Amino acid sequence: MNSSAKTSNLEFLKNFTKGDKEKMRRYVGMYLNTTPQVIQEMEKFLEENNFETVRLKAHSIKPQVQYMGIAELSALLLQIESIVNQKENLNQLSALISSAKTMNERATIELRQFLDEL
Repeated sequence: MNSSAKTSNLEFLKNFTKGDKEKMRRYVGMYLNTTPQVIQEMEKFLEENNFETVRLKAHSIKPQVQYMGIAELSALLLQIESIVNQKENLNQLSALISSAKTMNERATIELRQFLDEL
């Protein structure tokens, strides 16, 4: 990879859609419309100490994150789920959700650029 490493890797999406630009647009659009809102909801539920809903929200966006090839964000979501399941290190959730938000913002820029180039 070059020095400006990308957050997303759209090879899975390209293979999954067999290069169909309309399908790629639809999946990227779903990601862009859903993921930022879900991460925001995770922050809100964390403030309310509603850890189970934080876990469910993290789980709900994992497939879309994986379709976009955002491996680092996928790993963060898995970590969030694991912490809630184990009910240990709950104090780490805030930092993990913050990292997920930052990663999503970087991916969003790349995905919008990808859509512009389609």
